Amino acid sequence: MKSLKIATISFFLLILLTGCKKIVNIEDVTMGLIFGIDTNNPQQKKIQVFLSSPVFSEEAKEKNEQMIVDVSTLREARNLFDTKVNGVTTAGKLQALLVGTKLVEQKNWTSILDFMYREPKLRQNADLVFFDGNISELLELKEEDKPRLSIFIPQLIETADFRNVTLRTSIRMFHQMSYEKGITPYLPKMSIKDGKLEVSGVVLLDQNFHVKQTLNIQETQFFQLLQGKLKGQLGLLSPIKDKQDRNQLFNIQTASYNIRKIKRKVDCNFHQNRFDFQVSIKIPVMIEQSPIKLNNQTVDRLSKDIETSLEKQLNDLVHKFQTNEVDPLGLGILASSYQHEQWKKVKSSWPKDFKNSKIHVNAKVIIVDKGLAM
Repeated sequence: MKSLKIATISFFLLILLTGCKKIVNIEDVTMGLIFGIDTNNPQQKKIQVFLSSPVFSEEAKEKNEQMIVDVSTLREARNLFDTKVNGVTTAGKLQALLVGTKLVEQKNWTSILDFMYREPKLRQNADLVFFDGNISELLELKEEDKPRLSIFIPQLIETADFRNVTLRTSIRMFHQMSYEKGITPYLPKMSIKDGKLEVSGVVLLDQNFHVKQTLNIQETQFFQLLQGKLKGQLGLLSPIKDKQDRNQLFNIQTASYNIRKIKRKVDCNFHQNRFDFQVSIKIPVMIEQSPIKLNNQTVDRLSKDIETSLEKQLNDLVHKFQTNEVDPLGLGILASSYQHEQWKKVKSSWPKDFKNSKIHVNAKVIIVDKGLAM
């Protein structure tokens, strides 16, 4: 019996050791963490593909390898990269795929991403990012106080998402939004400003995948409230009307507060030949700055003022979505779930019917923390 156990253990150890027969050193691999796609001359049916990869060789002075090639397909780009880089190109650890402004302007530009969906070794959870500019600008970017570009870009996207100044969209998530009739896609926005790389805001795409609307940081934060999704803590400001002497040097007319753990409820009905969405959001608020002295009597007044300000801003943003015929909130998905018979009649032209829908956002603000000052 003892001999049988030893033989069994030895057999499994030999099987495991066979996996170490071929070793690939990390310095012999070009690990494509960042890819970018753009076009300079659509008439020639050529695309520019950008690659950024960390360099692990001790002899190399430059610790980040980046280049750009002109090709017809993404598969052709990998072949060209292999003729110029130190090791075999792999995208199994891909962190972000950037698409440039000129590419997104082209008709059917999403067909280029077909290779990304079908290649099993590509990382589908990588971020898909709209780059406001030409991808070639990244070749000239030199930020000495930042990590290598292939490391810095994923960190920048993750931080911006955590601070609620943008929303992440993975390659897989974009693919799902592309085929779902009840939602229009959105992408985080990246750009170079004054020689610095920044991620701020979101671009909303229409049903043809062209940029229809750009959200600034504040609108992006309201967008997240409307989605009912927050990461960490969200800080906002609301103007508060108060009877103060306007000649005072310090005349604070703004309430500053933090929000976390919101709750959203959406009621979907069909009345008078159009969809009716009632969006209710319960918003717990922690006051950081108040223009009025807070006590048990005035806290309700401040809560109502913040509620009125937030509700107006949220409804204004929704009306912009309707004007531009984009539904990044995915209200069409809810219409499909709760009013399916009516949805079947409009799903092929949903963005236009979304424009004619009745939508109202009701915000309920509850002050859960007044701060230390009395």
